[in-house]
Amino acid sequence: MSFEVKIWGARGSMPCTGEAMRRYGGDTSCLELTIGTRRVIVDAGSGLAQLGLAHGSRALTADILLSHAHLDHVQGMPFFGPLYRGDSEIRLWRAEPDPLASLLAPPLSPVTLDLMRGLTAIYIVQAGDVLDLGDGILVRTAALRHPGGALGFRIEADGKSLVTVFDHEPGDPATDEAVLALACNSDLLVVDATFDANDVADTAGWGHGTWEQACDLAGSAGARRLLLFHHDPRKDDAALDGIERAAQDRFSGASCARQGSTIAL
Repeated sequence: MSFEVKIWGARGSMPCTGEAMRRYGGDTSCLELTIGTRRVIVDAGSGLAQLGLAHGSRALTADILLSHAHLDHVQGMPFFGPLYRGDSEIRLWRAEPDPLASLLAPPLSPVTLDLMRGLTAIYIVQAGDVLDLGDGILVRTAALRHPGGALGFRIEADGKSLVTVFDHEPGDPATDEAVLALACNSDLLVVDATFDANDVADTAGWGHGTWEQACDLAGSAGARRLLLFHHDPRKDDAALDGIERAAQDRFSGASCARQGSTIAL
């Protein structure tokens, strides 16, 4: 069974534009997994709108996993065309609180949830749940350390594994142990690396990690490859090039996530 990962958005906090951001991209969190004939989408940031534009006007069958409800992880949903088609079959898996109730309602949005005829089911997920998506696709979950809470996912199929640790600040022993277990021996580990070690004193409690911490997690977990994710919108291509070089000295399988790239597991 083929297992491919496409990056539609790798920024954190807010989208950004400009020539200096072109190579790594400016859209926020969204990964598309193609597993055999199945499609699984992780997070619905502004990158989800780009996925929808590329998909065109066709119906879509997919599962969307939401790590949490912060705006940069859900802001693409009102602009995802397949959700409005009655012949789409899209299942949403999310933790509390419900991002849709507030996002898709006045005064923030003229679009309301009842217009999304392609959204066929919404499931509530709690940390520690194991989700069976069918066709041999399992999703294991763990709590992350982030204001308001967030979920990490381990998507497994046909002996391959992708782990997402979006919006996580290391430092709580119990949470870090659970994240390490989730990431253990993963084929591809995608980790929040918003900051670097020099930022830690000023960003404590913000719920984000550093590229150094991401590399250490990958090494401890025995991950095969590491993608640094949730790029600070202030960091341009040149800054991310520098981070990538430094990260590869610390963990040889590291790279910075690039919007538009595809990785085969």
